Amino acid sequence: MENREMSLNEMIAVSNEISKKNGFWDDNLQPKYYMATKLALILTEVDEAREILENDILLRGDGEFDGEFDVQGFGEELADVLIRLFDLIGQYHLDVPDRVAKVLGLDTGGLYLGQIQNLVRGDPYENFSEVCLDTWLMDIVSPIAKCVQALRKEEDSVLIENMAQIVIRICLIAGGVGVNMQDLVEQKIEKNRSRPYKHGRSF
Repeated sequence: MENREMSLNEMIAVSNEISKKNGFWDDNLQPKYYMATKLALILTEVDEAREILENDILLRGDGEFDGEFDVQGFGEELADVLIRLFDLIGQYHLDVPDRVAKVLGLDTGGLYLGQIQNLVRGDPYENFSEVCLDTWLMDIVSPIAKCVQALRKEEDSVLIENMAQIVIRICLIAGGVGVNMQDLVEQKIEKNRSRPYKHGRSF
């Protein structure tokens, strides 16, 4: 079998397929409550990334980075954010890849995370050691919160726009710290194939 990278659309479809197989869509919830729950779980992955930074980085009094940290572990948590997001996008057939492509001026059909990461590289995160911890993570938290507000107001276009921003910003941060988000997401997808029902949890 040919070994090739998965496109963004393929990652979305496979993430959703595995999630359904693992029981994450078995609860009888209305779509808006499913989506709210999934967005909350995405926030938990962001917090796990924060915990890695807090555990491994010596923070100066001004809250800026100073020292070494588990870059790989941090990247894996960002990959988990994307996989949960892809599951949600796939379940409700949201046109997030189209929006990402339009924002970046790319072709939707051949869109890859590695392509996105290469395109946004060179933004301020490149010098990540000088970026405030709170600001860094809020760049992901903010569009997640806006997704919840859009869901409550039934503003589908705003929901899609902010989901696209999550994808782009994670790729930007990944490039800044030097991890390959394309590889990390593919590795996590493969790991999830063999995980137990609901990963051993209640939801």
